[in-house]
Amino acid sequence: MENDLSLNETARNKMMNKVNRDGKVLEIGALHNPLFKKNDYDVYYADILSTNELKERFSYFRPELIERIVSVDYVLKDSYYDTFKGTDMKFDYIVSSHVLEHMPNPIDYLFDITTILNENGKVCLLLPDKEFTFDHYRENSSIADWFDVYKRGEENNIPRLFLDAELCKVNENDYIKYWNKTFSKYPNHDISTVLEKYDDFINDFDNSNYDGHYWVFTDRSFLGILANLIRLNILPYKVVSFFPTAVNDNTFGVILELDYNIVDNLNFRQEQINELYKISEDIERKRFEMSVESIIQENTELKATIKTIINIIKK
Repeated sequence: MENDLSLNETARNKMMNKVNRDGKVLEIGALHNPLFKKNDYDVYYADILSTNELKERFSYFRPELIERIVSVDYVLKDSYYDTFKGTDMKFDYIVSSHVLEHMPNPIDYLFDITTILNENGKVCLLLPDKEFTFDHYRENSSIADWFDVYKRGEENNIPRLFLDAELCKVNENDYIKYWNKTFSKYPNHDISTVLEKYDDFINDFDNSNYDGHYWVFTDRSFLGILANLIRLNILPYKVVSFFPTAVNDNTFGVILELDYNIVDNLNFRQEQINELYKISEDIERKRFEMSVESIIQENTELKATIKTIINIIKK
């Protein structure tokens, strides 16, 4: 597993450097800010809406942003299999940025896209770290949530996630403020309105359309989900790269590689699980060291004390 756990370069930059320009790329939900441009990559864009429908749906965007909405090559049907059925399209990379958290059934999605991946094709995901977004106060999603939706259907679990979002999200999305701990907003919603929205959502679930985040993670909590997915042995992917949330950013990244051999190899699965937990520990240690260093730099008296202690030890 190749990993760059440095905290000074964004996961976006790290992940983009891993994508071979000779590969065929499918980018999902690029909207007006694609990771990969057609002038530079053999990239195709897919979305649940056509270009004109996207422009209409996001008509509140500034005019210059609306004009930048990509030309959608494939409007997604009920599944990726159905969308590309009858074509010979297969991809070396399927990439998305801040998209998976909107998908009601992530496990089903990860199964579905295996049908359009080449052998050893890669799934590249950039995800928002909830600690530095309007989801700051929400509960971390878990493998139990993912698996329950996958096995019992969306109607049994998604309403709970909707309630969590409506009850706990805040109107503050400046990640610099979260890093500097200068945000001042707390969940303070009108509860009767929240409960009314919840009732409307469950009473007409089949027709409910929610644009918010169903799923919320930190980089370390997502590592736990990946480890448990491998433990459950239900997906034919191995983790080949992980990029933590960089300082003063709000995004982490992961690259999965399609590899059916992992399903039959218990030892390899255990190695992956161990490595994912080790990565989580390394990230925690790096952040702790960074915090200590920051405290020392900001406190001249403490710095002088530490310097004195070091000099005494040297003697």
